[in-house]
Parts: sequence; structure tokens; C-alpha cells
Amino acid sequence: MTDTSKEKNSNSKMKNGIPKGVGVAFGVALGAALHNIALGLVIGILIGGIGILVNSSRKAKTKI
Repeated sequence: MTDTSKEKNSNSKMKNGIPKGVGVAFGVALGAALHNIALGLVIGILIGGIGILVNSSRKAKTKI
């Protein structure tokens, strides 16, 4: 396996899908509780984005 193929696999977008999925699932549940699914999805996407930022910042600190 070449070095470029290893880099492509390590930068997989699937790793970012888990926090997004958790955030959207939480947002749908919150939206159902508030009777406003659209607001819940927006909140869920924000939560997922924050989760991705936290994970990427932790990884950046460990590489140093």
C-alpha cells in the first residue's frame, strides 16, 4: 500500500459522520418535544458541528 492511500483512509469523512448523526438524532428528538422539527434539526446540526470541532482539536493537540 502506498503512502497516499494511507493518507486518504486516515482522512475519511465517515469519522465526521458519527457526531453529525448523533447531533441530528438529538435535534429531531428535541424538535419533536418542542413541536418544531426544523428548529430541532438546526440545533442538532450545530451540536454535531461542535462535536466535530472538539474531536479535531483533540487530535491536533495529540499530534504535536
